[in-house]
Amino acid sequence: MAKQNILSVVDSTHAKKPGSKWIFKENIFPEHPESGTIVLDILEKDQLERN
Repeated sequence: MAKQNILSVVDSTHAKKPGSKWIFKENIFPEHPESGTIVLDILEKDQLERN
């Protein structure tokens, strides 16, 4: 099984559900024959917070 590297900027556990803090506008899945797939979750609005 291939190694998976995951980088998350927001918690997507309940995304797109009523009352969720994060709403995804779309999900893009570009694929590379050797490197694999990357998932880009595009947020509906400017929802990122600065810490």
